[in-house]
Amino acid sequence: MRSLATLLIACWLWAACGSSPSAPSPSSPGLTPSPTPTPTPTPAPTPSPLPTPVPVRGFTVSGMITDGFDGSPLSSVRVEGWDANRLSVTTLTDGRGHYSISNVIEGMSFSRSGFATEGFFIDFSRDSTLNWILPRACAVGLQGGQLIVFVGADYVDFKWPAPTERADRPATVQDYLLEIGSSSSLLGYYRSPDVLATFTGGAPFYKWKTPSVSPGLYWARVRMKNDCGLSMPNFGDTSFRLP
Repeated sequence: MRSLATLLIACWLWAACGSSPSAPSPSSPGLTPSPTPTPTPTPAPTPSPLPTPVPVRGFTVSGMITDGFDGSPLSSVRVEGWDANRLSVTTLTDGRGHYSISNVIEGMSFSRSGFATEGFFIDFSRDSTLNWILPRACAVGLQGGQLIVFVGADYVDFKWPAPTERADRPATVQDYLLEIGSSSSLLGYYRSPDVLATFTGGAPFYKWKTPSVSPGLYWARVRMKNDCGLSMPNFGDTSFRLP
């Protein structure tokens, strides 16, 4: 009887626990990690705009070109200057010998077939007038001649070397033209003389009486004249001061 009771208790415990051990409950799934946020790119700083360069304004140069032979206006003379970028600016003289060229900063040259080409360096700082006598190609200039100036109490002496005779080029000088201007600037040398323009009668010197001439700076230049007309002038330091 006792053994039966023990057996019943054992069966009851087995039924309560189940016929097999319970399968372990699956463990709770782990939390899904948050994705790493994509970094927002930092925008590159906008560069400050470069300042707009101020264009360099050139100047207008105008004038009249005349024939060194007879003083008549010369047409079709090529006039050339240079702008701020060192680019050539050109024009031609009209039938009256007039020209006007714009946007020029420096330099000026005149050329035409059958005539001497004349060019010189000038810095322009304003609109300017530049008249010029263009010599014929056969005109004879001062060969290395320098104009010598001596300022006296009430006069100015000018002297220059006469050209020498050569087998290939006779010194057929007929006269000399002395020109004097009042502008002390370099450009003034290339303008028409506003004080004096006189032929010397063939003498390589001239005395200018100055008792009534105002004190100040002046310039002078001399041209030779032969069968082909006036030559290009002497070049060099020809400025002088009247007290």
